[in-house]
Amino acid sequence: MDFTSKKTDPVKLKTDALIVPIYENDDSPSSLVASLDAASANLITSTLAMKDISGKSGDLQTVPVPAGTIGAKRLVLMGLGEKGKTKLLDLRKAVVATIKSLKGTAAKDAALLVEPLDIPERDATWLAQQLVELAGQA
Repeated sequence: MDFTSKKTDPVKLKTDALIVPIYENDDSPSSLVASLDAASANLITSTLAMKDISGKSGDLQTVPVPAGTIGAKRLVLMGLGEKGKTKLLDLRKAVVATIKSLKGTAAKDAALLVEPLDIPERDATWLAQQLVELAGQA
């Protein structure tokens, strides 16, 4: 399996599935998530308001994206638990559940929004290693 890492505008990114980390009781999402929400006609906010996903570790909600709003065909809201308290186990649970869920769809590719990931005392290199390892296990 091929893995790439790049900095790009998630609003314009053409992908079958854009994975968006969501935290429990997060009243202040990252600016990147907020801009994605605004560009998708508040798809993230309205989905969270329906209470089908709470943001707990392992929670998932796949949402089709209306044509003409953003580049992704679907958003996958991936719960990671409480912001600032996410542990490796929470990340593992969420990423594996998300990848397994995507295997059951028509999605041929996926992208993970990493900017909102908040794992205390871990850097970007560690995060990249974990994501590659987890993707290989799912």
